[in-house]
Amino acid sequence: MVCRGKVKLRLRRMPMVLAVCAQLCVLSVASCESFGTDVLPSWADGTSRQAILGFVETVSDPRSPQYVHPAKRLAVFDCDGTLWPETPIYFEVLFASHLLRGKLPADSPLRDEPALKAVIESDWDGAKELGLEPAVLIAMGLVDERRLATEVEAWLLNSEHPSFGVPYSRLVYQPQLELIEYLRSSGFMVFIVSASMEGFLHGISRRLVGVEPSGVAGSRLAREDQRSEDVAGRLLTQYERKCDGNKKVDCLRLITDVVPILVFGNSEGDVELLQYMSSGSGMALGMLLSHDDLAREGSARPLSDRAVQEAKTNDWLLISMADDFVRLFGVSDGVREGVVELGDVLTIVAILTGPFVAALIALGVEARRRRLVRIESRQESVLYDLVRSRAAFNTPRNRDVLESSLNSIPVVFRGDSEICELYSKAYDAVGSDDFETYLTDLIRVIGVKVGYEDIDSEVLKGVFLFPSDSTSSGTEKAK
Repeated sequence: MVCRGKVKLRLRRMPMVLAVCAQLCVLSVASCESFGTDVLPSWADGTSRQAILGFVETVSDPRSPQYVHPAKRLAVFDCDGTLWPETPIYFEVLFASHLLRGKLPADSPLRDEPALKAVIESDWDGAKELGLEPAVLIAMGLVDERRLATEVEAWLLNSEHPSFGVPYSRLVYQPQLELIEYLRSSGFMVFIVSASMEGFLHGISRRLVGVEPSGVAGSRLAREDQRSEDVAGRLLTQYERKCDGNKKVDCLRLITDVVPILVFGNSEGDVELLQYMSSGSGMALGMLLSHDDLAREGSARPLSDRAVQEAKTNDWLLISMADDFVRLFGVSDGVREGVVELGDVLTIVAILTGPFVAALIALGVEARRRRLVRIESRQESVLYDLVRSRAAFNTPRNRDVLESSLNSIPVVFRGDSEICELYSKAYDAVGSDDFETYLTDLIRVIGVKVGYEDIDSEVLKGVFLFPSDSTSSGTEKAK
């Protein structure tokens, strides 16, 4: 009875203190990626990652002569192609197609307009050729501007991407999520400037990357009293402002007078915003992402000559998706939910056993989670290297990459009997006609292992292994 009394007394006197300690343990574990050795784990440990870390540390250190006060520590990101894919088409156009199918009256003559019909029927090649703006403008005009962000969030929660077959929330580039988190933990404000409609951006940026509407600048529809009429007297759906190319700077100035010290884009349409950043007096970091990873994205869209030349002239970083992004997309949403649930568990543990034990458990769980993420990243890397190197096998570099990837399989997939057996067969068949068959089967099985369950041998033979027949060289868009 005495022991029980003491336990009850302790719980009555200190539950809040212990609970707070436990939550601090969770917070410290959750934020340690911002300060420990695992900062930006999905970035390859090369010159780009080191440049980012060095820049952030320099401008965040009060002892540094290049220190930037948090009120001036602004990072600006583009959206499509920078934070998430823009293939086969922009997220905004996919949403416009959803609105047109569901909200445009069935008897509306607009459904027969070629540009709108292409978007409604998901004919993306035809839509690009005819122009995307009419469909986007009319679709956004079907929804009250005050409800647009809510409509976007509902669409995100109930839809899957037509090409990737997963919810849109799973398609934010994991390296960019880590970068945004790292910047915020280092006192940066994170804003978004995009050519997409501002109401659409309010919904998608808040849901996918946690940027609130006050930090978003985009294009806007003109109000009805601002629109002009066509020859038949019909009101035209028009822009109040359009945030593309050199207009992005003007749009950013509408929400802040702070000149950004970090800008991340992916096309020639972001050059003017990067130049605006470079016009500042202090240290700055500009980055342009090159979509050069055919294996993971399904298309290759290199930066334009002008964008590359401007980057070289202004010392902006050219980020290679293939070389700098170890992992393209992140872990499942369930993992993030699990971390939240862990906090509740640790609070109870701290109350019962003390904060020190809770801290040990939290650190152990986090260490295991990181280990699993690293293993999964290494497994994905092996798969992508196998696919990419096999795509152009008859070059010395790709032969070396393929050989290195094959040799890493016994280490990365140790304990997986099926993969090890196929590896042994492929190894023994090197130089014979059976090698390609075993390699194809090996890639398929590894693909299933890391979550690409729809990969089969025919797809690999028809698309991945011979990308020269299917590579999209399309013209770079200005978003």
